[in-house]
Amino acid sequence: MDNTNITRREFVGTVSKSAAALGVASLVSPLYALEPTGTGYVYDDRMLNHIITAGHVECPERLVKIQEKMKSTGLEKQVVNLPLFTDPMTYIKNIHSSTHISSVQKIPNTCVAAEVAAAGALGAAKAVCEGKVRNAFCAIRPPGHHAHNTGKEEGFCFYNNVSIAVKYVQEIFKIGKVLIIDWDYHHGNATQDTFYSDGTVLFFSTHNWNDYPQTGDPAKTGSGAGAGLNINVHLAPGEGDDAMKKAWNEKLLPKVQSFKPDMVFISAGFDSRIDDIKGKLKVTDACFAHITKLALDIAKTYSSNRLVSLLEGGYNVDGTASATVTHVAELIAGSTGAGFMHTLRRCDRAFINNTVLYLPEAARSVREIRITSANGSIVKTVTRSVIDNGKVYLNRIGLAAGSYYVTVGMINGENQSFGFVLTK
Repeated sequence: MDNTNITRREFVGTVSKSAAALGVASLVSPLYALEPTGTGYVYDDRMLNHIITAGHVECPERLVKIQEKMKSTGLEKQVVNLPLFTDPMTYIKNIHSSTHISSVQKIPNTCVAAEVAAAGALGAAKAVCEGKVRNAFCAIRPPGHHAHNTGKEEGFCFYNNVSIAVKYVQEIFKIGKVLIIDWDYHHGNATQDTFYSDGTVLFFSTHNWNDYPQTGDPAKTGSGAGAGLNINVHLAPGEGDDAMKKAWNEKLLPKVQSFKPDMVFISAGFDSRIDDIKGKLKVTDACFAHITKLALDIAKTYSSNRLVSLLEGGYNVDGTASATVTHVAELIAGSTGAGFMHTLRRCDRAFINNTVLYLPEAARSVREIRITSANGSIVKTVTRSVIDNGKVYLNRIGLAAGSYYVTVGMINGENQSFGFVLTK
């Protein structure tokens, strides 16, 4: 098992102690001041060796064309190449039975590619949770969202990469609630089945219900602890951007507001794109850019920007490459530190930079500000008299060195809370 994981809290604690030892006065916020930048990218040539049958649509050229497009657009120089996870089998076993794994391991080349794909998903999730990058895209194959434990290929899938990565971040990084967005043309039935009664995962899938695997009934909304957390949206052949946007606006976004995910994953299947060989929808690259931005907004608002996207389907190799680089370009645009701070300074969310607490909407909608210790005891209630043009200078209000949480009470809307560490 990989034992090099550290949590964001451990990292912040280490940095804070180092600053104190050096006599440096600094205020570090684990959510904002140390916010990572950059988009991670996962790829490995060994995934090209996997071939189901000669001429099969799930072919190595899918990744070849993506790599070519990444290079020709210059995006390959704008991403952070991430290493694979060193021991994927430990976490593959959280999702797949030993019988299933043994069957896959008997398939030459495919066994390696499938394990590499899972290692890529885990490596990306690890990098995002450790704060090495803000978000990540995994150019991987074979895809995974149809893979159960049948001991054979299902819908071109062998290991359920996204489910493996989700279970990993929940176990190792104690990520509580996860949103999985699946925009593949085909319903992610295995992902749905994994988390259908889980209660910690909101699964949102847009797909053609009548095509393979003919699951994805909109009436299937989850059971037990997962009741209401499974959202299936049927898109009929010929539908495109408007139907996709409507699904997000009417089904996903309202649910996200109450669910509040701690991390976002995307099963990015581009067979829902116009002119795909297997898909019958007409979603354009412009729409993929739009919904990528929405996913980034969700991650920014609720998930400390943590987002990992994994390639699923997409069988028009040129079209898939085009949609992929459009998607990656938006991830890059949403991962830069400058862009992040610019967005925050529009003050839709409170944040801390250096020793200053910036309040949303120039403090007009702020009811109160409470600072509590790590054990929940109120240390300071900030009065309006110390708010200076929408800012509170925390080094002027008499706080001792230590760990704190600040809660900004809003007149309209939910309170905003996050932790910080003050060293002197």
